[in-house]
Formats: sequence, structure tokens, C-alpha cells
Amino acid sequence: NTDNYQNISAVIVYNGDTVLTIPAGELFPTVFNDFYYGLSGGDYTVYFTNEGTELDGIAAAVIATDGSAQDLLCSGGCTTDPQVCFDLSINTDTFVSETSWTITNSNGSVVASGAPAFSNTTNTETLCLPAGSYTLNVADSFGDGISTTGSDDVNLTTAGGDQLIVAGDVTGSGTSFDFTLEASPFNFPAGATVEQSFTIFGGTGTCSSLLCWNEGNNTETMSESCDNGETFQFISDDNASTYAILVAAGSGSLGGPFDLSVTCEPVVYGCMDDMACNYNADANVDDPNDPCDFISCLGCDTETWEYCYDNNESWSFTLVNPNGGTIVVDLAGTLIEQGWDELTIDDAATGANLYNSDVDPDESLVIGTDSLTVSFTSDGSVSCVSSTTGYYISLAITCAPAPTTGCSDETACNYNGPVDFADDTQCDYSCLGCTNPDAVNYNPFASVDDGSCCFGAFIEFNMFDSFGDGWNGATYTFYDADGNAVATGDLLSNENNGDFDTDQICVDTPGCYTLIVTDGSWPSEISWTISGAAFNNTAGGTGTYSVGLGTACTEGCTLPFAPNYVSADSVDIENNDLCDFTNYVMGCTYPDASNFDETATNDDGSCEFEIANPCPTDLNGDGQTTTSDLLIFLGAFGTDC
Repeated sequence: NTDNYQNISAVIVYNGDTVLTIPAGELFPTVFNDFYYGLSGGDYTVYFTNEGTELDGIAAAVIATDGSAQDLLCSGGCTTDPQVCFDLSINTDTFVSETSWTITNSNGSVVASGAPAFSNTTNTETLCLPAGSYTLNVADSFGDGISTTGSDDVNLTTAGGDQLIVAGDVTGSGTSFDFTLEASPFNFPAGATVEQSFTIFGGTGTCSSLLCWNEGNNTETMSESCDNGETFQFISDDNASTYAILVAAGSGSLGGPFDLSVTCEPVVYGCMDDMACNYNADANVDDPNDPCDFISCLGCDTETWEYCYDNNESWSFTLVNPNGGTIVVDLAGTLIEQGWDELTIDDAATGANLYNSDVDPDESLVIGTDSLTVSFTSDGSVSCVSSTTGYYISLAITCAPAPTTGCSDETACNYNGPVDFADDTQCDYSCLGCTNPDAVNYNPFASVDDGSCCFGAFIEFNMFDSFGDGWNGATYTFYDADGNAVATGDLLSNENNGDFDTDQICVDTPGCYTLIVTDGSWPSEISWTISGAAFNNTAGGTGTYSVGLGTACTEGCTLPFAPNYVSADSVDIENNDLCDFTNYVMGCTYPDASNFDETATNDDGSCEFEIANPCPTDLNGDGQTTTSDLLIFLGAFGTDC
């Protein structure tokens, strides 16, 4: 990485001792600035350290002094990239102690293991392994899998989470995930140290300092260095008394004696056939106790298996489709010695025979279930190995996917294309909602706008039926102050089995609205509640209600004689239950009255007045007003009182 090379350093260790330290910045990222270091026989490890903050890529390669790659020079990671680093994330449930994991290589050996530490969260750790094929085995000791929702239980990504390698859920007692780590020019994570180890076969390796001799009469022809790429390789056995040494002459080599310093390499037994399931790339001697196996690794990942069988063989293996779908085996190219050798394919679950080479044509097409057993026996007469006849076994294996089921609603968050069998109970709508922050029903958790944004007043009208058969003709309607219907609906019998349903209602203008819920056939079964920005009346049954949407309806006392009287025109609801008669006293409020009540606040018309002469016009006191009384008045008229 041209932006990061200043941060790459290296250390070379030879036979356990550090022989060279390369400071950061000296490994330039161009082919013309490769760093070279001469090697001799022995064990080497190169440690690369990325002290920067970016991914990088680096490798060491063993080459001959003429610049060509030489497989005979060394064994081990001679031309491989450093290890591939990746992140293993496990989303745990409450019972984290039940969960553990191992990673096995293609030979079935465990190369890494561990267990998540924390419950109900994502546990992530970074691992580094050589490029190759692996299997991640996540186990649940209780046998009920990992119970999480909304995400995969297991995720493998490249270091830093840049690219998904494999993901899935853990069910039952455990689930296995096959994955491949591919070497890449940029697989060196920031802040990491990776190592690359290899062995140079002992000895000089080239004749650059050797005396060269004439091949014909073994006489010395020159005593100068002859760097012609002479190399040697040997295989040793710890229990052997002799060693086999292969000397390979380079182009133009003259041959002749030379000194040799040998460091013996231990023998590595194993299968050396790279087509075998148990192929060991490090092996240098075939292991008679573990012969090459060509069938144990066959499965859905095998596109075509071709096998030249020998005499007196007897084997069988089982193919399993991990996806649960059918397995199809195409036998095109197969030729069996009928009557003597026999190839059969059976249903692994029931034992039913699907193919028999003695009965069915060799080049058949076998369509099975999700598991098949393939069996073969050969006699001691002729075979593919021993005959010129083209006896051969060829299996082209195809594993069909299992029928898919899931959410079929394209508007759902977890819709993932068409399915074979729809199960809309799995649909997830949690990502839908209003995504406009200016709306009254803005949902900060929604990632997909469903067109529901409301900029006035938003409520949820929840309808219930106690019998569970819907509202039987009853409806609800909201009216504004001008009598216009702004929302209406009902509860049908096919909505949630007629038990309940919710309508989302948005009105453009907050204010006081009239709600009318009609009776229908069974009014006693009907009830409702309102969630959201609703006021005054937020629950009830059939009838007429005043409901504030977005803002409360104003209410007031309209009794004129009440102390807190307000005009009916100034409120939305006339509510005389709000009349306040606290400290309100009725009585006579006229001070001249004989029954004047100084504590009275409102006159009730009960005042009484005392008058000395109840008939003041009866001047002569005869109990009536007559002419005599008038004459008395006229006689006194004009006099001073």
C-alpha cells in the first residue's frame, strides 16, 4: 500500500535466532525495490508488523539466484501470502454459557476454538489463519440453539467488517458453516503481526563456490564460480540409516564433485495425491497406514467426481444436502463391468434402491431425496486400473435448494424475493414509518417511509368487540366544527378474528372534533380507546363524544348566575359540571330590608321592609282614603313641615 509502506517492518529469524531487522519504511511497494536476503539451509520465520491504520499486503518468496521460483529449494510457506485475518461475531442470547465454537481445517484438525463471554450482545474477536477451506462449528450444549431476533446468530467478515464471508443462525445442538479464506494482496490488518515460516533444504544449494569438473574424464577445467542453478533435495527418515539425495544440474552445468553440508529434514508421512480428500501438502513420504482417501469429502460442493477404480475394492459413502433439497447425480461417463463389479445408489433414509449398475444403464440420471448412499464393490478380474477397457466412475453431483418459505409481502422489511410457500406471519414491518422529522408522527427508528407522515394531529383509534365478531354494522365517524366528516371506519369480523383492530388517523388541523359511534346490532359489545394526541374523551362505547385532536377541547360553565360563568360562544363544550359555587350564598342583599343578610353574595328576592303606617293616605285614621282625607290634605297644603 503506497500510503502505508512507512509503517511496515519485518524481522527474520533463522534457526531460532534473529538475523535481520528491517525497519519500517525500508520495504518499498514497487517491484524494483524488493528487499532481498540470501538464505542457507535451515528453518526461517519472517514476522511482518503493520504499525499503521490501513490494510496492507506483503509476502516473502523464495527464488533461485537467477530470479526463477524454485520448488526444490524449500518446503512450507515458500510462496504463500501471510495469514488471512477475519472477524468472528456471535450474537448471543441469555444463556451464553451454553455456546462454544471450534474451527477445523480441511483435514478435520481443530485450528482455533473459543466461547463468547457476554450474553445478549455481539461478541467479536479477530482471528488469523492460512488461506484455505475451513468449517466453523458453533455448538449449543443445551440443544436449543441461539435464540436471537432481527439478525444472524453468526457472522464471519474480513478483518474490520468490510466484507461478509459467511453468516447464519445456530439451531438445535449446533450448526456448522463452511467457508474459504482466500489469500489477497491486501489481507494484512492494521496493528497486526503475521508470520510466514519455511525451511530451506540443507547444503549449499547452488555451485556458486564449487569447483567444476569436466564430465568426460573428470579433470578440472576451471576453478571459478559457476552459478548455473545447481540444486539438491533429500528425504530422510528418522529411523533410517541412509538418506536419499537428489542433485539437479542447472542449465549449462558441467558437473563434478563438490562439498555438501546437509541438514536433515524430518519425514512427513501422508497422502501426496492432491486429488485425494486427505491430501497433505507437507507430506514427503506416502503413509501406508493412512492411504489416500478419495470419497470421504464428497458432498454438495463436489461438482464432478471422477474415479479410476481398482480390483477388490469395497466402499460406500453418504451424500447429504445441507439445504434439505433433492440430490441429483449424473452418471454420464460411467462404465462398470456388469455382473462382476457393482455400483448402487440408495435412499439413505429408507434404503430404497434408486440405481444399480447391473440393471440400469451406466450413464443414468439419478434424482434422489436429501440424502443418498453410494456403494461400490469390484472383483479381482478386470478394472479401470488393470484393463484397457474404459471402466470408470463419474459422478456429477448437484444439490437443489430446499423449498423456500417466508414473507411474501413486498412492502415488508424482510421481504427477500418470491418464495415457494408464503408465510406472512414472518413478515416484519418494523422498518416502516414516517421518516420526516417535521411530522408529528416522525419515527426515528424507521428506515423506509410508508407515506404516513402527518403534519396536523395524529392518533390511533383502537376498536374492540367483546364477543369477537366485529362491530356488526356499527361505525365511528369524526366530524370537524363545520360538520364535515374527516375520518370514518369500523371493525370487521375478518380483522384479527373480529376481536380488535387499530386505524391510524391524521387530521390536518388540531382542534375539537365530534366523535359519533353508532350502535350496530350489538352495541353492548362495542368499546374503543384513543392513543396519541387525544384529549377530553379517550375511551368509551357507542354514543356522541367531543374529542380534542392535537389540542384539548375548551369547556366552560354557561349558567348566568354562576361566579365562573362564560358565554357559550367562547367554549367548544358547555359543561355546567364545571360551574363553581364555592363561597356562593343566596339571601337578601338590600341593607334597608329587615332581613338583610350581609353574608349573602346573590339576592334571592326574599327582602322584607317594615313601614309605620301601612296606609299613609288615610289622614283621618278611619281605615280608608276618602274626601275627608283630601280636604285635610288641602287645608295643610302649602304649610311648612
